[in-house]
Amino acid sequence: MSLFHWSWQGRNVVYAVGQSIPMAMTVACLLGQRRIGLGGKIALSAILLGIAGHAIETILNLAAWAGYYDQELYFAVESYALVCVIYSGVVWHFGFIVMAVNRLHGDVLKVAQTDELTNLPNRRHFMGRLAQVEREFSEVGKPYSVMMIDIDRFKQWNDQYGHAVGDQALTHFADVASSAVRGRDVLARTGGDEFSLLMPGTEEAEAMELAHELVALIRRSSFEYDGQHLDMSVSIGVATRAASDVRADIDVLARADMALYKVKQAGRDGYATLTTTVVGREVAALRPDDWVLQ
Repeated sequence: MSLFHWSWQGRNVVYAVGQSIPMAMTVACLLGQRRIGLGGKIALSAILLGIAGHAIETILNLAAWAGYYDQELYFAVESYALVCVIYSGVVWHFGFIVMAVNRLHGDVLKVAQTDELTNLPNRRHFMGRLAQVEREFSEVGKPYSVMMIDIDRFKQWNDQYGHAVGDQALTHFADVASSAVRGRDVLARTGGDEFSLLMPGTEEAEAMELAHELVALIRRSSFEYDGQHLDMSVSIGVATRAASDVRADIDVLARADMALYKVKQAGRDGYATLTTTVVGREVAALRPDDWVLQ
């Protein structure tokens, strides 16, 4: 503006272009985001309106600078352009406030449905997703399976090494198990050392195969604490909700819990349904398709 101090048209052009550049950068930033929500759309529309006002102002001043000057027309149109700019400034701030509130709500919702230690979904989130897949089963018969998973002898670790190793064991399991489950599955921490896995669209045979892989994977993994390598094993109870379900009178989580109890009674380090139990060395010896024949 100092360079064009001798020309009011030049100063106006510099002012309009100078304000339009960060506004255009903000538009590019908003368009580059995956989701902007209602607040982002309000802000985006208002900023575009402001840029349009500045564009009109720039064109008028360039025309006046070039000698095409009608004072009455200039001030008439300029007044509308300034209204657009001022109004857009108010509205886009409102849009950004809505975006901030929505983001804060999303953060609060995430905290409310996420386990702080493992960063897995918590029981609230798991039960909500379970209700959704149960509705899908009731409406269209889409099957699903669940696992209830306990870390074996977790309390003994806490008593022997303290809660620090217990926390490390929980995060270790969460990391290892997360790498094994499928994208559509929901692995959640539902209690102290208790985890649950929801598998939408999964029949019993496929669920047992995943349980087999998970037990074997956890058994092969270990984690280090205070210079010691600690081995881990898990017990898994599996239950399925499908058209061929003959135990529909018993809640699917209750059936998974009953199956988990069978594994513990059989010696832990394995998996089971209400009709099949595989523990210990049987997990390593069993061929991936053997249990399908049982």
